[in-house]
Amino acid sequence: MRLKIAGLLAATLLGACISAHAQTYPTREMRVVVGLPAGSGGDVVARFYADKLSQVSGKPVIVENKPGMILSIGADAVAKAHLTATPF
Repeated sequence: MRLKIAGLLAATLLGACISAHAQTYPTREMRVVVGLPAGSGGDVVARFYADKLSQVSGKPVIVENKPGMILSIGADAVAKAHLTATPF
């Protein structure tokens, strides 16, 4: 059952990537919020993929660490991010 869900999720994400290929996104830097302290395993993985994403997109990718409260501070920062983002 989990394999079917994972396959369906992968197919959905692949379909979304194909349709977004012709668009000129991103137009500015991207931010990745990590709810773990700097230097932890999750931070290292996030920085690795942020570097790869930066190479592919041609835009800088900023990794922000927001540790604390069992990842709740990072989740709260992402939830409120649309309130502080500047429009395109």
